[in-house]
Amino acid sequence: MIDPVVAFNHGVAHRLSLSLATLVVGQTLTSESDVPFEPFTAAFDVGTRVTAASFKAALGFDPARQAVLGPAARFFENAAAASDDPGAQQVFAVLEHVMRRSLTGLNQAFVRGEGIVEVPFFLFGRLAGGPLVGLRSMAIET
Repeated sequence: MIDPVVAFNHGVAHRLSLSLATLVVGQTLTSESDVPFEPFTAAFDVGTRVTAASFKAALGFDPARQAVLGPAARFFENAAAASDDPGAQQVFAVLEHVMRRSLTGLNQAFVRGEGIVEVPFFLFGRLAGGPLVGLRSMAIET
């Protein structure tokens, strides 16, 4: 059985995020930027629901910033539609498969703010109902 606290404290969650980042080497977030994906983990209490406020607090964002959370399915649909390269499409299909099998509650999040052009993007789920694990990138919003 996976213990979410032990998995986070002993680097297992981070190693999973590194594995996800390895899958998407050479891929970027569909945006005006070409910022590659990076591994992402954050401690998150098992009993806490993922909301915009709890997400921002866990990551240390200014409370004035707006976290816009949505289902990760949107990301995977957009990633598949953005490319006619079968190899890239397979990368994102495998990423979705691995994330759905190993994490729960998959979400995407943009953390916007007044005058912020480089908007942090996160694609993540929860490992055993605890830590947030996934990928991060940067979207350019003008």
